[in-house]
Amino acid sequence: MMTPPVSKEERESAARVSPTQRRVLERVPGLRPGDSVVRVRRPKFEGFSRTPEGHLEAGLELEAPAGPLGSLRRILVGAPIHSELESHERLS
Repeated sequence: MMTPPVSKEERESAARVSPTQRRVLERVPGLRPGDSVVRVRRPKFEGFSRTPEGHLEAGLELEAPAGPLGSLRRILVGAPIHSELESHERLS
């Protein structure tokens, strides 16, 4: 049986995986032939931590101002509001 041709968009969408779902498969050889193990690791994202739900959360070092203009902006505008506290802030 022949399989129907797959369009380029379908192939790209099937191959696209979100960064939080990416896995690194590593084959670890054992001491005896046939004793190999496959280790599944999640890649480490610098400056991010994982929440219990598996989402990535930005750390404070990523929110630090970069350069003198960033520091000036932080002084004039203020520190950013964390996403978890955003719904509790009053804007009026």
